[in-house]
Amino acid sequence: MPLAPRGIEQAREAAAYFRAFGPTEIRVSPLVRARRTAEILSAGLGITPIVEPKLMERNWGDLEGTADRDLGSRFPEVMARLRSDRIHADVPGGESLEAFWERVGHAWQTLRSLTGRVAVVSHGGTIRTLIGIALGLGPGEAPRLVIDNVHMTFLDLREGEVAIRAVNIWPPLL
Repeated sequence: MPLAPRGIEQAREAAAYFRAFGPTEIRVSPLVRARRTAEILSAGLGITPIVEPKLMERNWGDLEGTADRDLGSRFPEVMARLRSDRIHADVPGGESLEAFWERVGHAWQTLRSLTGRVAVVSHGGTIRTLIGIALGLGPGEAPRLVIDNVHMTFLDLREGEVAIRAVNIWPPLL
């Protein structure tokens, strides 16, 4: 799915603030919206965003693209499984919450091994999961955070410890 005109506008509005952050490396989800956002944000930095497949949003498989209000009627068995065990229940053609967390956990290990100011351009669910993993939480304990499009979250990594500096900040308010 391409980046909508409003998403392009938001990325352009946020670009100066993103550049002021001074990233030395940018990791980005391979999905088109995230890659386009990263291109806009990184313009003029001389940094080519590095695609990291593990930063993709959760794969909802057959449920993808279905309006929330229609999920129960179109996929009653799947929705019943998700209600009874939201962590382990498989999604046809997709991934369970547990598998999603495992994948994003591998991305987190890669990110932790990097040096400098690393920016991640990804998706709300992925960012929430990264924060949960950084705090040592599991899929059933994840923080219920709102992560809006083109908003910034800052984590500090020092001597193996993680500190959350800011979550879901709209750059012009910085």
